[in-house]
Amino acid sequence: MRVWPEVRAAFPDWASRLRFFVSQTLRTARAPMIPSLMAERIALAQQLDFVPDCARIRVPTLVLTGEEPLDRVVPVSSTRSFCALIPGAESDVLARTGHLGVMTQPARFADVVGRFVHAHDH
Repeated sequence: MRVWPEVRAAFPDWASRLRFFVSQTLRTARAPMIPSLMAERIALAQQLDFVPDCARIRVPTLVLTGEEPLDRVVPVSSTRSFCALIPGAESDVLARTGHLGVMTQPARFADVVGRFVHAHDH
């Protein structure tokens, strides 16, 4: 139920919400999450100092988040903090979604990323 507010905002009706949940259930059945490995990954990431690596980035960078109240996995402020660490980084927000924007709003995600890439195509 943790993702319900995001799914409700992303999909306009019950039929599209049900299709999303069914497709995600099938996808998860084929490649189940392993909570202990996820927890281990998070613990390891918390030990890393990303500041030096971020300071070395010299390519156009887009920091993309969902809406703050809808991302109940990673705090949006935490993700946006990369904008201060990466020189010249830009940020954008996918409306009506949270952490799962690439799955709940794939066309909009592709549009935002595509516009960013084309704007920086040299």
